[in-house]
Amino acid sequence: MIEIISKPKIPKQYGFVLKTEQLRVALEENNINTHTDLNYCFYQQIGSIFEVFFWPPNENIPYNRLYIRAGALPREKIFLAREKLKSIVLPEFVSWVKEIINLPINSPYQGVQFRFEASFIDNAVEIIKHRC
Repeated sequence: MIEIISKPKIPKQYGFVLKTEQLRVALEENNINTHTDLNYCFYQQIGSIFEVFFWPPNENIPYNRLYIRAGALPREKIFLAREKLKSIVLPEFVSWVKEIINLPINSPYQGVQFRFEASFIDNAVEIIKHRC
């Protein structure tokens, strides 16, 4: 469930790759009810199109959270990037989140922060997943 959405204005020659509705549907269809903050970002360093931080509960916040940064690309690259986001990135993201959420209680990775990043460079997607 997307709790907070932040979307700044960006130069007209750029566009955000992710559509909020795509993310909402992916979360709902996969029963991912984790608190989610969605922050659309425009970076001078173009390429990062979808970055997610998974934050486990801590002493101040008693629930899991997803913090998502959705990046922008030049308009001429948006169509292909959106296709790859839909067919590759979002399914990988869903699988990644489910794997983390379903960790056994006694897993050494319980309580660990995780990061997922998808970049679109030279018309190809690169996905990096790691623990923080």
